[in-house]
Amino acid sequence: MNKFWKPFLALLLLTLLVGCTNFKDTMATSSLDNRESDRFKNMPVAEQEELPENSYTNLGEIHTKFSRPKYVTNYNLIREDARRSLKIKAVNMGGNAITGLKCERLENKGWQDELTVRCSTEVIRINSREALQELRNEPVMPGRLPQAEASNQTASEGKGSKFGVGWLSRYGVIVTNYHTVKGSENIFIRLSSGKKVQSKVLKQDPGSDIAILEPEQKLSDRKGLPLADFKAKAGDEVFVLGFPASSNPKQDPRIVKGVLNSTSGYRGDPRTYRINASLEKGYSGSPLLNPEGMVLGVVIQQGSAPELFPGQQELSPDEHYAVKIGYLSSVLDGYSKFSSSKGEEKQISTLRENIFTVIAE
Repeated sequence: MNKFWKPFLALLLLTLLVGCTNFKDTMATSSLDNRESDRFKNMPVAEQEELPENSYTNLGEIHTKFSRPKYVTNYNLIREDARRSLKIKAVNMGGNAITGLKCERLENKGWQDELTVRCSTEVIRINSREALQELRNEPVMPGRLPQAEASNQTASEGKGSKFGVGWLSRYGVIVTNYHTVKGSENIFIRLSSGKKVQSKVLKQDPGSDIAILEPEQKLSDRKGLPLADFKAKAGDEVFVLGFPASSNPKQDPRIVKGVLNSTSGYRGDPRTYRINASLEKGYSGSPLLNPEGMVLGVVIQQGSAPELFPGQQELSPDEHYAVKIGYLSSVLDGYSKFSSSKGEEKQISTLRENIFTVIAE
């Protein structure tokens, strides 16, 4: 009987190896609503020269990497897996097309030979229905795309505006990145209702890329996020709570799961953690949280403030820095902490009301 079971188990294992990637994408696709699912299925991969001038908005670049055993599949199939993954990410960013798709085949020697493909693309949102239908090779129907596909930037916010994430601390002030508000005359935070509240810079530490804001409207109905009084360790599970640049102004902040890769940054920089998390453009300033909802640091998204945090070009696509909480605590010296009741909820899902979009003009 054993001689029949062994080939069966081997076949089952092989099936799982082939299917695990597709299963992950299937689960990701199943979380899309009807409109998002339609965009995923019909999303064109466009060449730059095909795009009519002023017909689209660029939402930023995304990356993905896929591996499969060589004896399971071939390069073209795994490239399609990677492209499907990119389209799912593009939908989550609010895009309806991708362009500038680039893929490269990597040599990957592990416990077995694998085919690995790394791909990148630009996510765009086509603002013209006619242009989108032409790219899809559909009959052209006049009109613009629905307003529901608007991004985090409203019509009143000019192209010169800078966006980031800010969050309410237990000290009653908003924490964000210095590079987001640097040189700006007008600074706002956007509440979950969509209302913009004028804010001013109370304190800043350019060396740690931290700025402290005070909004004109009091936020006493919110508890604020608790700061961790301990250091995180490499391998710890972490979470980023914030907004991608493509999110709707009234959308709830998203939770992105990650791992703390290192307790120091570039060449041992003691100011920062190095984290691995799949973050879209726009998450700079977000709190880095442990599973209990304690703030471990302030996220510095890859590509942000390279003059303050060098070596970012050496990071993999999903690696980012986070300034350690100790550097923030020193900036908050002199502020009074909110009183808090014992046994209060600190789960991440209850903390969303303390997260805001920061707009600097």
